[in-house]
Amino acid sequence: MTVPYYSVTPSYFFVKSRFKHGPNIKIPEDYNNYIVCGLQGYEYNKYGVDQSILDTKASDFEQLFNMLRYQRCDIVLARIEPVLGFKC
Repeated sequence: MTVPYYSVTPSYFFVKSRFKHGPNIKIPEDYNNYIVCGLQGYEYNKYGVDQSILDTKASDFEQLFNMLRYQRCDIVLARIEPVLGFKC
């Protein structure tokens, strides 16, 4: 048996000025009410989101968060730890 040496936390990001109280996501089907974006080639099964609604044109975090910034997406799906690493 192997022991994992790290884990990542699935999360989503949004622009607070557009969603003052955050998007209303209680169950995975709620993503269908939004334009949802993610990174090309990444796996999103843990979110429970229907893969067919995802816009995965972005090939890196910069492109992905620019899509959010310029309102091409309502929500960006990403793991917290890699995003924090990108911020550095």
